Amino acid sequence: MIAIENFERSPLSVAIAASKNAYKAVTKRLKLQSISKGSDKRKLVISTNWLPKFGFKKGVKNVEESLGESQGFDIRLASEFDVKTKLTYERSYANRENETQTDTRNQSLLDFSLGHADEVLIIFKPGVIRVLPVFGNEYSLTGEPVQFKMEIPFKADELDTAIFNVLDYVEESKARKVTIEYDAQFENSDQKVLLDLQLKRMGYSVSDSQTSRRTMVASIMPESDDDDDMMIEPVLVKQLSFDQKHKDAVISNIDNKHLKTCFFAASAGVDISAMEKHGFTADTLLEWRPHENRDIKQQVCKETGEVVEKINDKSETGAICAFLNSKGLKYIFNEDMYKFDSSLVSSSIGEVDAQGVFHVSLQCDDFSNCKNESDKKKSLAKLDSTVDMFFPALKIIKERKFPMVICENVPQFSNSTSCKLFEAKLESMGYQVHKKVLDALDYNGYSSRRRMMLFATILDAPFTYPEKEERKVNLWDDIIVKNLHRFRDVSHTGGCKTYIRGQKISTLIKHGRLNKDCSGGFVDRIYPLVNEDTYKTDLKHKTRLVKRLATMLRKFQCANVVTPGATHCGTILKSQNRQVAESFMVKLGDEFLFPDNEICKMVMGVDPSFNIDKPFTKEIGMEIIGQSIEVPMHARFSEMVDQHIQDFLSGIKGVVDLIVEAIPERLETIEEMASELFTPQPQVNEEMQLSLF
Repeated sequence: MIAIENFERSPLSVAIAASKNAYKAVTKRLKLQSISKGSDKRKLVISTNWLPKFGFKKGVKNVEESLGESQGFDIRLASEFDVKTKLTYERSYANRENETQTDTRNQSLLDFSLGHADEVLIIFKPGVIRVLPVFGNEYSLTGEPVQFKMEIPFKADELDTAIFNVLDYVEESKARKVTIEYDAQFENSDQKVLLDLQLKRMGYSVSDSQTSRRTMVASIMPESDDDDDMMIEPVLVKQLSFDQKHKDAVISNIDNKHLKTCFFAASAGVDISAMEKHGFTADTLLEWRPHENRDIKQQVCKETGEVVEKINDKSETGAICAFLNSKGLKYIFNEDMYKFDSSLVSSSIGEVDAQGVFHVSLQCDDFSNCKNESDKKKSLAKLDSTVDMFFPALKIIKERKFPMVICENVPQFSNSTSCKLFEAKLESMGYQVHKKVLDALDYNGYSSRRRMMLFATILDAPFTYPEKEERKVNLWDDIIVKNLHRFRDVSHTGGCKTYIRGQKISTLIKHGRLNKDCSGGFVDRIYPLVNEDTYKTDLKHKTRLVKRLATMLRKFQCANVVTPGATHCGTILKSQNRQVAESFMVKLGDEFLFPDNEICKMVMGVDPSFNIDKPFTKEIGMEIIGQSIEVPMHARFSEMVDQHIQDFLSGIKGVVDLIVEAIPERLETIEEMASELFTPQPQVNEEMQLSLF
């Protein structure tokens, strides 16, 4: 049993209410709850930090009004003429601040307005909360079964892009069963993993058929009610083709006045704040912090004695941080990108102004070296992997028709199949795709943060990446020496002791007293295998010791510890404050010193005015900084995007287009040369030859 416990509601609510930022709408998704255990009666409790900002404070009267059968309902602020009203109330807690809530339990209203939906989309607007039903795919996947046969790529190493067409066909047909026939090459490919994930997210149960054919079966039906797909004519699915319609639609939709207006996705605000300083405007944000294992705590219910899991809900923290630190956000979609439906939102809040840039920071955990392979496989099994997040990003790009796309991620993403497919799809939609891994050290950054920066554009103008800069900064002199009072001594912690041991192991390997895998050398002398009786015991202990030594060595090698005179440090992670092996520390003599959040902000180049302190815990504040962009590097990149826009507005065309336009003229010259070379010449007789002399 899992319950949702809200996170730091009051301080965040106060910060939001006190903000003078303009806004038009905020959205969230919530699940309906049972009134009590075992009851079929439902309730909708809306408890969020956004409530007071939209006028729903303690004691304020509100009215619930249906929008029609299965069309949702509104909760609006009551007027003096309303008779049947309810109160917005405040719930108190013994160990944390009170919180404002609305509570809807009218069964007739819920049944009529929401139907069988178990999830709702909440749209907050000034003075009104709109509640729309969200129905699961199991209610819509009723189409006839379909069968696909994947077209085999021409070359063995050719990127297989057919999965895009499979998913488009499935989404359009709403088939209750999907059978996909493929070859051995596809069977062991990343594309199959991605296709499997996407079908599961659509609501299908996926399995590999145990037949003579290699097939993947995705179905919402029980096996006993299965269809005989042998009688279905297979659809040959081909590779991606160029989508001229999308390119034409984007070009016709370009609004020169809004080319620097941005839609940000997966951002807690650091990149928004940085780009605003270069004249860009952020009016829309899609951000939702997913629940993580450490957010879940097990507790014993005093009433029933049952062990329940409570989730410390932090899903709003990134969106709130962006809202508090930005200048122009009007629309905030506090939703999971995988579930976001822009058409459903647009129908309720109206059309959003044209936007020139879609800036997305796809979740990097499943591409980063900081997450081990075992955990990555577990994420795939639990369906919380984000290796396929580029699919919903592409859906947003297609629907919103952005002229430009910026994607930021770890370097490992650049060479992944996910990135290659992302690029291929963008190119098929008419975008010119540029991609490069940038290093913060090349742009006067204080950390060695490396990020892939992908830029896709339909604008007919040149684009180049920023040139490397002469290094003029020094971490030790500029930041550490001047702020030693902001560091605390953590020499007594286990992590620091492990670092020292790992350093000694590294020395032993360097001098040949241990093998590189931490075996041999003095380990063999510690555990001599004397006789047959002690062989098994000693071997077991010896293996354990080697693993422990290897772990200590690995933690030492990946440590982010700097010493006096250091010009820079390693990458700062969102797990910095949990004092993991990769946490940034300073070693001064025998002491290990740990920085506070403000030091980490300085290292990342974040503006001092960017606030992560008062409304947030230190851990959340560090998460926001640790997974953000490195500001100096991103600033140089933003300048080049700005230059690209200015060149477009000035009529300066891209290199590719200049070459293409020059081709006809060049061809004409070549044809003239060819004509001269191959024009039949008069035959030369002996008299003519003599006359030449």
